[in-house]
Amino acid sequence: MRSSGILDAKGIPYPSTRNYQAAGQGHRMRGFNRKLTGPNPTSRDSKLLTGGARELIRNNGFARAGVAGIVNHMIGSGVGVKFKNPSSKRKEREINEEFSALWNSPFIDFQERQNGPGIQQTMVHSLIESGNILIGKRIEENPVSKIPLQLDVMEADFHDITNQEKGKNIIDGIEFDGRGKWQAIYLYNQHPQLYSPYQKLKTLRVEKDEVIHAYRIDRPGQNNGVTWLASSYLRFKQQDDLEDALLETAKIMSCFSAFVHDIAYDAESNEVAGNGTDEENEQERAFKDAFAAIQPGYVSFLPPGRTISFANPPKLDAPEKLQQTLLHKAAKGLGVTYEILTGDMSMSIFSKSRLGMMDFDQNIKSWRNNMFIPQIMYKIVTWWLELASTIIGFDQRKVKFTFSEPKRVQFKHLDEVKALLIEVMMGTTSLSEVVRSMGKDPDTVFTERAEEIKSLLDKGIPTSSLPLLESIFLNQGANQP
Repeated sequence: MRSSGILDAKGIPYPSTRNYQAAGQGHRMRGFNRKLTGPNPTSRDSKLLTGGARELIRNNGFARAGVAGIVNHMIGSGVGVKFKNPSSKRKEREINEEFSALWNSPFIDFQERQNGPGIQQTMVHSLIESGNILIGKRIEENPVSKIPLQLDVMEADFHDITNQEKGKNIIDGIEFDGRGKWQAIYLYNQHPQLYSPYQKLKTLRVEKDEVIHAYRIDRPGQNNGVTWLASSYLRFKQQDDLEDALLETAKIMSCFSAFVHDIAYDAESNEVAGNGTDEENEQERAFKDAFAAIQPGYVSFLPPGRTISFANPPKLDAPEKLQQTLLHKAAKGLGVTYEILTGDMSMSIFSKSRLGMMDFDQNIKSWRNNMFIPQIMYKIVTWWLELASTIIGFDQRKVKFTFSEPKRVQFKHLDEVKALLIEVMMGTTSLSEVVRSMGKDPDTVFTERAEEIKSLLDKGIPTSSLPLLESIFLNQGANQP
């Protein structure tokens, strides 16, 4: 190690480089994998991770509840879209009506089974389970809208990450140009686990403009995602094993076993030692029959030379605490609260539960606003606008759109509404933002509210004790086309 030339009090030079215990090679670091790896998992690891996650979701209720908690909070009733066209209010209404007609119908789905919010839930569920989701762009006519767009949602299994072609820069089934920007992805023509004898499995090159490949990006340069259950997998498996062990222990403990010891037993003759009479032998056989199965309330007097002892199966100390520890770690690795994962409210205190939900809300907002909306929803809306601008007739560049999040679950509804009202009055937020945070469209709410207030005033019915809000709603409604 190089010396810095600076001496300490004992005349020993200080080292010029920093020293970290975590970089040591001692026994405490044995078994700890610290090798540098690339940002992408291998093909083998991807399959094992995805298969293990699906097994957990199928057969472990806690894992399934954790995934459902993320899906329900991130999507809920759906992430909505609102279009704005400053140049024409009539076109704006037509654009919103056309999109809503298609989005809220099952014809947005290529299989025609789910509406837009339903597809969103499927996307997020598959994203958590497999780490990746693929959405194909399909041009298909439908009976509810003039815009012929359908979404073909595919599992990550469709991605051929083993594909390699000579002369092309392909990494993990994704083709890059000379600048390192992805241009195309290689997909199977059918699900590789649902082999059909009528269709040969083959790989197709799909341009990036025709498909959405979304995943959570944890490292720069990452081309594929991994299941969100990866860091919790072992904890869920250990909890399963512990639960099985506890059940077996309970079965053993329920077995009430008794052991009769005969001091004078002769193993060779299989009879009591000595020359017993027929009456004594009959008594011996009756004694054995009586103790073959002990019944409640049974009392027996043991003959001389006999003792009885009972089994004492081992007990596991504090198994509930160990289970809770494993589930706490699994919940933290998945990014949910312990209560959402288990449904156990026995340890919940309002303040602690609120802090936990605040942390979970930040996770949900991060995943929704930084991953789901930019990677998936933004591109779906762009596809729709490209088609609609030609069919309906408008300048796509002038149309703006915003996304509305589903309503967040509130702990104390009245207190939180009061806090929001104060923020609106102080000017730190807008009423439109408050309405959007509750999963509703501000324009629709303002229009309905203005019509409602006007109708009540025309009938001479007192409307509200909050004149400020009345004026806000009436002014907003008056500005509607």
